[in-house]
Amino acid sequence: MSTPVDPKTKATSLIDTLPGNSALSKTGILATSTAAAIYAISNELYVVNDETLLLATFIGFMALIGKAIAPAYGEFARNRTAHVLGLLNEAREGHVNAVKSRIEQVSNLKDVVSTTKALFEISKETAAVEAEAFELKQNVQVASEAN
Repeated sequence: MSTPVDPKTKATSLIDTLPGNSALSKTGILATSTAAAIYAISNELYVVNDETLLLATFIGFMALIGKAIAPAYGEFARNRTAHVLGLLNEAREGHVNAVKSRIEQVSNLKDVVSTTKALFEISKETAAVEAEAFELKQNVQVASEAN
């Protein structure tokens, strides 16, 4: 199914997983851990029983599951991140377009003051003309009643 892994590559990857920066510190950590485990077992501080085998099996199973699921979850996370970024970029573009269109609408209204002043002058003239027309109409009615 899978390609065989070179033993040197496998050994290097195992050594790289140990904590520490140099080969000496990694070797020291590995040797100390092994010595502590041997000491605990030989002095019966820790007794290997069926629960130990169950724990080792559980940890191995979880590691296997993690190794199998990690690529699928990584792909899911990348796809989800790309989807959310796409939504955010679309929303940003929509907002930018809305702001630009609003700026264009407002720029069309930049002459609104002069237009309003002109309309006010026209309305004053209209009011004056209507007042004059009303006065003339009243004069005509008075003249027609007098006759």
